[in-house]
Amino acid sequence: MSRAAEASGSSAGPGRVRVLIVDDSSEYLANESASHDHLATMIAPRFYYTNYENRLIRMFHGTPVIGNLMSHLVFWLVCIYAAIEIFLRYRTYEYKLFVNPIVGFFYCFLVGVARRREQIGLAGFLFVHKRSPLYVRFRKWFANYSCHNAALIFVYSRSEMTEYSQMFPELSSKFRFVLYGRDFRIFGSRAFESSQPYIASGGITNRDFGTLVRAMWILSEDKYPVRCKIATRAGQLGAGPIPPNLEILGNIRIEQFGDFLQKASLIVLPLKRTQVSGGHMVLLEAMSRGKLVVVADTPGVRDYAGFDSAILYSAEDPTDLGRAIRFALDHLDEDDIRAIALKGLEMYGRKYTHVHLLERLVRELISVRATEVS
Repeated sequence: MSRAAEASGSSAGPGRVRVLIVDDSSEYLANESASHDHLATMIAPRFYYTNYENRLIRMFHGTPVIGNLMSHLVFWLVCIYAAIEIFLRYRTYEYKLFVNPIVGFFYCFLVGVARRREQIGLAGFLFVHKRSPLYVRFRKWFANYSCHNAALIFVYSRSEMTEYSQMFPELSSKFRFVLYGRDFRIFGSRAFESSQPYIASGGITNRDFGTLVRAMWILSEDKYPVRCKIATRAGQLGAGPIPPNLEILGNIRIEQFGDFLQKASLIVLPLKRTQVSGGHMVLLEAMSRGKLVVVADTPGVRDYAGFDSAILYSAEDPTDLGRAIRFALDHLDEDDIRAIALKGLEMYGRKYTHVHLLERLVRELISVRATEVS
């Protein structure tokens, strides 16, 4: 987590509220001037930058056995530090928008303990069940207590509105759906090299790599000439056998991931059949690069893409996924298939950049009154 990098701080003019935007990457500092100018017609913005990774977290990502636990612990500690710093230094900003939801959770907890009244927007709410029932109960309690102090909780798919309203009924009036958006070119600083053509997949949250593995087995047995590279953490594919046409890349970092996607013949995004969102970052990055995407047909995906901008397959169906991969590669140079990738690129530029996300979040946040903390 980087220390705060602040805008020069424009004073609030008539009718404009001062909003502290806690962004989720210090790389956005490069776009700060454009973001500031775009939002300045609505608010007087100030930016605080955080990161999901630092050198220590990256080191633990590659550590066997304890790496996952230790990387999470370090991540939580740096998020707590950022939340405390914002709590102490930026009290005068009644409006705060957390694009980094983890920092936002901890900040809302502090606000609850101090019994402050603030206008807080918490973006990117995600609750994924874990194996330990005790841990799940603790996370639900923490989420309820913290989010009680937020004015609005933003989710990135419509289906999550229903899912989380049922899971957290006391928070149901706070949930809002907004379309996600992110800039990707600013993160690419390292080249990815491959000696042979490949199709690319990757990510962690709600991924269904088991279906992709089975699809690649089908293609391997059919002797179809394709090789798939998956960029994900160790252990995400389980302990089963891996087909010869599949390669796991556990060492791809964010600054290299963009080039990994760019040089692929096709992007494959296998997702679980669930109401919870997942895969938006890879989907939108592929669209931003004009790449053709084969993606599971889930409610969360349908908020962002359809048959005109991606090739959809039936979620958790390896036969249909294998068919979709084969169809895409066999027709890759045809005008109808190129038109799908170009439609995705056009949609990205029109709706899915980071400043589009910030504008949507800010409009929602400043439209409601300050939360009363009981």
